[in-house]
Amino acid sequence: MPVGDYCRRNVGTIKGTATLAEAGTRMKDESTGCLVVLDLTDKPCGLVTDRDLALRTLCGRLDAKTATVDSIVVREDPISVSEEAMVRLAVGMMRRLGVRRLLVRDAAKNLVGIVLWDDLIGLLATELSGLAATIGAQSPHASVPRSRALTEVLEQ
Repeated sequence: MPVGDYCRRNVGTIKGTATLAEAGTRMKDESTGCLVVLDLTDKPCGLVTDRDLALRTLCGRLDAKTATVDSIVVREDPISVSEEAMVRLAVGMMRRLGVRRLLVRDAAKNLVGIVLWDDLIGLLATELSGLAATIGAQSPHASVPRSRALTEVLEQ
């Protein structure tokens, strides 16, 4: 399964020169927990999360109306994966690097999406529930104890 089949194609972006208040408003309006930070040439140069905003604004005693995204983001080339890479590779990268988000790039290295740890957990849960339903259908006489969570997933 290629990452490109499961990534979010609608990626929220923000300029590093935007204020923290603007970033927070965008996250709220777009119902997202992170934005890709763009440099002056519109190239991704970092990520800002809702947690970054909350902790760095409060603990750093920054004024969200005047402090910029650049003031709290470590500017570096964000960790990315090819849209052709297999999901298991993305999972391995996330685990090895200790990150919850990977940018997804096409063959020309353009940003085309983002894959979140939560999305991959959801994919795994869907695959496991399908497997459980198949096992249950093939062995109706076998009593397979179901958790409440699994029952809710299978009933959807």
